[in-house]
Amino acid sequence: MVQFLSLTSSVAALLLLSLGVNDVAAAANCVVASSSGDAAANIASAFNNCKNGGTVTFTKGVTYNLKSVVTIQGLKNVNVNLAG
Repeated sequence: MVQFLSLTSSVAALLLLSLGVNDVAAAANCVVASSSGDAAANIASAFNNCKNGGTVTFTKGVTYNLKSVVTIQGLKNVNVNLAG
């Protein structure tokens, strides 16, 4: 279970929009690195590295704390794996 202590509406909308995309062939998998502080930079990095047909994975059992806004643009066919 991914636990967000603070999640902005823009990040929530981005995650929900990304969940519906299924047509990805031989795509990269970008795992969001855990962080003891603000995970915003790690989340942005994962999405930017997999923004063209990749899968962004949030590891099961890891708590991701957001203390700042995550802005990501130019995503195309990105899957989001929230179960790890």
